Amino acid sequence: MKKTVLVLGFLSQISAFASSELDWLAHFDHRVVGEGLPCITGGACSDVLNPGNLIDPKEKISVAPIRVILSERLLMDQEKKTCQRILEETVKGLVRGKIFQHFRYDSLKDVDFEKCEKVAGV
Repeated sequence: MKKTVLVLGFLSQISAFASSELDWLAHFDHRVVGEGLPCITGGACSDVLNPGNLIDPKEKISVAPIRVILSERLLMDQEKKTCQRILEETVKGLVRGKIFQHFRYDSLKDVDFEKCEKVAGV
């Protein structure tokens, strides 16, 4: 039986929740330095975004849908016949009505121009 681990934490005045499921849902590593699980953040703690508003002592478990969007962008220069690619990933979740998200991307990578044209449909 597969278990999903969701942990809601408030570290360094940032609200976040962690999920072991992000290891297989996401392409990129969404761990924050020093944390064991990948996570998504809700932002700085505030009057609205704080443990008292997100942790319900009567309902300790909350189902939180998570969406992972992996995008590829091609940057073509027709004059120079060059192409570069970048992957970008956004993870979004809705925890008790509050949006949590995290973003990762890789560095630009050179791609064969002819292949790039085919993929882009040029």
